[in-house]
Amino acid sequence: EERGQPPQSLAHDTHTNKPSTADWLGLARTRTEGLSGHTRPIACLPPCILLVASTAIAAAYALSAPVSLVGGRVVTPPISLLIYDGPGRTLGQVAFPAVSLLFGCVAPAFFRDLRRVTGAAHPGLVATSAAAFAGLAVVGAVPLQRDVPAVMRGEARLGADSVLHQSAAAVFFAAAIAHMALWMRLCVTAPPASPLSYRVGWRSALF
Repeated sequence: EERGQPPQSLAHDTHTNKPSTADWLGLARTRTEGLSGHTRPIACLPPCILLVASTAIAAAYALSAPVSLVGGRVVTPPISLLIYDGPGRTLGQVAFPAVSLLFGCVAPAFFRDLRRVTGAAHPGLVATSAAAFAGLAVVGAVPLQRDVPAVMRGEARLGADSVLHQSAAAVFFAAAIAHMALWMRLCVTAPPASPLSYRVGWRSALF
């Protein structure tokens, strides 16, 4: 790189101005003076976030007893009913805020690279992702009340912690859906040569 020139994403071949197949999103690798052509360690964080979240959900199902609803009928419960009591409660209070913390570590670098690739800021993507992960942190940190099965059977009153938990869950899902819509719009409207375009290859289309 010439001195004074901004770093370029490896998603583009500087000689042909075409997207590189080495990085299908064009965001994980960045050409810098010190690490030219090498993947930055921060590129490992997104898969780690997915791994932590998936492991936490699987462990919650494994550790938590099924919730018996009205009439003794047992259904596959949503995640909130797996982390309201017992080992699952502690698991959720640790794992979900940890996922949000990992996102907070990787997000600034990701959005800087996204702005470098697209030449524009994306406040909608930033705001919706931040809102979603903030909601997720609250969902884990403030579980449903311990007697929530009794609430579902009409034998107890809904507590403030359950109201906060469900409100945070609503924020998480609404923000996540909005974020997905904005990201898909970005991929569909990106120029064909952009590493963000779904036209770049089958891996982008699958994503």
